[in-house]
Amino acid sequence: MTDTQTTRARGPRVSVRVEGESPAGIAHARDAARAFADELAAAPGTAETLALGVSELTTNGLRHGGGRYTLQLTATAEAVNVAVSDLNPAPPRERAPERWRRRVRWSAASPAR
Repeated sequence: MTDTQTTRARGPRVSVRVEGESPAGIAHARDAARAFADELAAAPGTAETLALGVSELTTNGLRHGGGRYTLQLTATAEAVNVAVSDLNPAPPRERAPERWRRRVRWSAASPAR
């Protein structure tokens, strides 16, 4: 598999498939999601919302799923579906949110920036 590969299909359902195995592939997946939403003539803001969701899901697939993911975007007249699969055979599990490890100190006496 190359770093990222995109396949488009047309028919009663519109479909886009993106395969990736690097952080650069995630940017490509976001771009593919924006183009997909634009092709559907979706409502304003839909492309960015879809790109954000795709970014989160593909990042999780890359980070927790074995280093590769496949993104499948499909649309019918009623819905847009986003599916991400990865190499990890275990089902996803709920995780606690990661906490910022760096603390920033601020006081009213601090100079404005």
